[in-house]
Amino acid sequence: MSRGRYATSFAALFLVSLAFTFGTALMFGAPEFGYDGWQYISSGKSILTGTMPENYFWVRQPLWPLLLAVPIYFGANVWFVVLLSCILISLGWSVFVLTVRGSIGSNVPAKSFWLAALIPAVGLWLYLGGYVTTPLQQAALVGYLLLLSSLSIVTFSATFDSNSKLKIAIYAFAWLFMTSAGYLLTSVYGLIAVGCAFVIAVMRLSKSRVLRLKNLYSMFFVILLILGSAAGLVASHLAWNSVVSNAISSPDFNEENTLDPFWKIDYVGNIRERVYQRTTYYAQEVFVSVFSLLDITQSRGWRGIDNNPFRDDEVNINFAIGSRPFTDTVSACAESLPWEYVQTSSDAMPTQPKIITVDPEFVSEFQNSPQCKLTTQTLPQWFSLLGWVMWISLLGVAILGLIRKPSRLKFALLTPPIILILAYGVTGGAIARYGIPAYYPIALLGALTLIEFLAGRRKSGEEDDVDKHSIDQGT
Repeated sequence: MSRGRYATSFAALFLVSLAFTFGTALMFGAPEFGYDGWQYISSGKSILTGTMPENYFWVRQPLWPLLLAVPIYFGANVWFVVLLSCILISLGWSVFVLTVRGSIGSNVPAKSFWLAALIPAVGLWLYLGGYVTTPLQQAALVGYLLLLSSLSIVTFSATFDSNSKLKIAIYAFAWLFMTSAGYLLTSVYGLIAVGCAFVIAVMRLSKSRVLRLKNLYSMFFVILLILGSAAGLVASHLAWNSVVSNAISSPDFNEENTLDPFWKIDYVGNIRERVYQRTTYYAQEVFVSVFSLLDITQSRGWRGIDNNPFRDDEVNINFAIGSRPFTDTVSACAESLPWEYVQTSSDAMPTQPKIITVDPEFVSEFQNSPQCKLTTQTLPQWFSLLGWVMWISLLGVAILGLIRKPSRLKFALLTPPIILILAYGVTGGAIARYGIPAYYPIALLGALTLIEFLAGRRKSGEEDDVDKHSIDQGT
């Protein structure tokens, strides 16, 4: 595809996606800000005003608050935040769909491909799209993973020769950038990006060995890919830790930050303890987490982290939690800002008396923001169930397709989603919201696999009819 044609196709997809996502959010959505959402708002505004020591919440990585600073700059309106979320999702989706069209979907007829691309997109949006009506970073993570999957596909497929020095440098910089951006969104995504770089490098080596290729430039790129992505992670980690250290040493530092239950949780220590002391129990928790992340079973919160004050073995969060603002009947306006979000019982959070909240004066302008559902329209609940059935069906088809007909290119596409699910699974994250960025790449692969299967059945049937007709003629 030429650059001009790609730019035209991208612009068309982006504008259609943005109009659909933001339009449905305006029609069916209702703003829903929890305590963590207001922490992101406070953190974003503190970047603009230069008051990070006082008003930034330091368990939050900086990239999403930095992005939130853009709509906050233009006005204290929650719908500006919704628009930002829709832009990020549309950007990632448009790039991903065009990348798949040029690789895995190149042999699929155009009409069939666009059906496979659009139907899961619409279904999953109505099933999960309500997350854009919150100031959480879920939309940024969805867009990011779609871009990471696109980069994985083109990196695996790229070829290099003696004239490819600039091309190698661009690819290496792209991975360094994505690793750094992932870490600055949330540290888990930085590790996911490094893991993807390593897996894609191994797959390229395996592919070269099978084809008996000995391209020194390709080998150099593999080494540069791994080292560059790791360097991006280390550099962004050191830079952010330096900012945090400076804020802590500031006389204006908000000491309530140290009361946050996630301030000192040692994820690695918890994993080590569970693996060494209770192997069976840990394996069971990882299994439960993976199923919950994929929304096969109900979300069950953060499981397996022993000293997590939010752990509750009785938690059962409903399916399709993200679609609630689209399908629930809500009041005309959202509730007042949760300045005093306290524990509901004496043993609800044993190590934490109160969830720290934002300074009401600092974000007081948002109190007058139109936190209201703009229309009286609400999607029927069966839309949510239909979306869930579609998702589970395409997930099953994608898995069966990979087992039946393995493909390195398809594994390259699924490398980020698989590593994402495993990364949260081993740390005990059993919340579907954290797995949602992986849904669309899997669903699109499932839809394409289904089309290939139906096309194969049709071709086989036509060949059988031709054979029978020939026998009849001969007789």
